Amino acid sequence: FMTDKTSYVVGPVRLRQLRMAKDSSCKLAKPVEGIFNNCTDEYSHLTQDSSSYGMGWSETPYANASSLVQNETNPWVYRHSADIPVVGTHATYWDGGYYVTFANITPTAVLATVAQLEPSGWIDRYTRAVFIEMTIYNPHANLFSVVNLLSE
Repeated sequence: FMTDKTSYVVGPVRLRQLRMAKDSSCKLAKPVEGIFNNCTDEYSHLTQDSSSYGMGWSETPYANASSLVQNETNPWVYRHSADIPVVGTHATYWDGGYYVTFANITPTAVLATVAQLEPSGWIDRYTRAVFIEMTIYNPHANLFSVVNLLSE
């Protein structure tokens, strides 16, 4: 149930992350070279990261495979999808990304998964957007709603 006690979450709730590639060609401006060590370019479809990693964004794909989510949804592996681009405040975000699927959406299960993701650095300085995606059904209105929440 949702908090209105009439709507249901149908299917899994997903987190989807879009990130910048680490090898972007960003150049520091001369006045700040002594202050900052590195920078990242603006997010775009051309600069997004679509590589697969091991746990903690380690460079070896599939190393230390995470057991956070069962089956094919390892949160460190890039997945392609046919989503419609989403226009945010800072950029337009395209399909695909790094997914975490919550099959069990009880607060305890969600917090346990997030508690494993946080110290592993799933969200880091290369993260540009995180989506929360779910489908909700309201039987009184006989209406399904697809909900996409974006945090940039």
